[in-house]
Amino acid sequence: MGDFPTVKEYQVSWLTSLLHSFPHLDLTLQLVNSTFNLENAKYKESLIVWGAVPVLWLLVTLMIFLLYFCYRCCQQDVEKDRRLPCLQWSMAVCAFLSCCAVGVGFYGNEDAHRGVQHLVEAAEDAVYTIARMKNQSIQLQRNINETIAQGIDGMKRSYDNHPEVNVDIRTEMHSHTDQAFRYTRDVFHHVFDINRRAGRIDLTAFVRYTRQYGVYRWMATLLGLSWLMILCLELFLGIGRSSKCLLLLFCAFGIFSLVLCWLSAGLHLLTSVGVADLCVSPHLFFHGLMSEHIERDVMNYYLKCDINVISNPFKDALQHASDNIKEANVSLNKALTLANIFIPTNELNSPVHDVYHGLGKALETLMHITELVGCTNLHKDYIGAMEGICNIALPGAVLLLLSLGTTGLLFAILVIVASRAWRHFGSNYSDDDEAIICHGRPGNTCEQVITHRRTTPPPAYNSGEFYRHYGEMNQKDGGARPEYGGLQRPIA
Repeated sequence: MGDFPTVKEYQVSWLTSLLHSFPHLDLTLQLVNSTFNLENAKYKESLIVWGAVPVLWLLVTLMIFLLYFCYRCCQQDVEKDRRLPCLQWSMAVCAFLSCCAVGVGFYGNEDAHRGVQHLVEAAEDAVYTIARMKNQSIQLQRNINETIAQGIDGMKRSYDNHPEVNVDIRTEMHSHTDQAFRYTRDVFHHVFDINRRAGRIDLTAFVRYTRQYGVYRWMATLLGLSWLMILCLELFLGIGRSSKCLLLLFCAFGIFSLVLCWLSAGLHLLTSVGVADLCVSPHLFFHGLMSEHIERDVMNYYLKCDINVISNPFKDALQHASDNIKEANVSLNKALTLANIFIPTNELNSPVHDVYHGLGKALETLMHITELVGCTNLHKDYIGAMEGICNIALPGAVLLLLSLGTTGLLFAILVIVASRAWRHFGSNYSDDDEAIICHGRPGNTCEQVITHRRTTPPPAYNSGEFYRHYGEMNQKDGGARPEYGGLQRPIA
């Protein structure tokens, strides 16, 4: 009936300590206690403050966008930008870094999901242990009320079937037999008390909702990261094809994705700080959560599982139950000692066998209950849950936070650079074309012609305006232009 004190202990990681050391400020910017307590309004305000930091940065970014786009709208950028290759390479490098950051986010998302699954599995194991404990109690009750009770009734009927037995002896046999049954009922009362004290934890709803949350969170994050990756690939395609349309499309969806990145980063920062506060002192949280359902010494026994610090709170009840089974056997033997003198053995064999069989099963059930109420199983589940949420899910959430923040910054740069580069994509004139146009022309006239060509769409081909346009230009230039090759109207 002893416990196994050699169990793994939970260790607070450096990342948990770092996040827990963040200053906790309420909405009035006053320091508050950093102990995890969602019932404390000031503590919840401190988490909201941290969640609002990325949102504030988002507002600053959008304000910078507004000012920059107003500047670009007011700027008369009609000169051909000679730095277009530099802008293209800058966008390509930022897009590549964004892909790397999103890749880190995929890894962090998987780690966070794996940690939540560890938490769910540990909670399921605890539910299974408590369910087994309750099931053993039900089996013990059924064994006492059916097997042992029927055997006891059979023995008493055998006593009454022999009126020749002295009344005092028969009364004594009844007394010993009733005493044996009372001892067996006391066994159930002790086990029921243990079950009442240790089996009041109901984690079924927690397991169900946590599993659903983990799946939905993982799927939503996966879709969001996939969307960011698609945008990066779309930008690569726009850069490669020098497509103004794809670049404008990226700018539009990039700003929307930027908002999602920073909002999600705020949510993950809030969650990470809260989980770190929980992981620094989880026993305080569980004491507060279960104080109305479980006694404090029982909770300490399962959370610490150190028999050198706290003894098994069910030790006395288990010992009394074991003693009751022994006393029931002693009383039964006393009754049989008298009964075997006056009653044939074959008449008592069946009921006595039922009683002994029931007592044997009761002792076996008691041993199983002793093993189940020991701190080893539930403490192992507690450690597994803490390892999953604090040492697996929390680092994954932090990686996801860094990924979203980095992607948000890179997307802000990409939107600004793309908004500058898109004007110079899709131009119909190259540097060689401009050199030919400016050949033999004064500087002012050259600039006017280039400006006219850039800002005026070309006339439709095979139209009178097309040939009239280039005919006038040939006359002004003194003959057919070499770049147009002496175009003539096709014969209808």
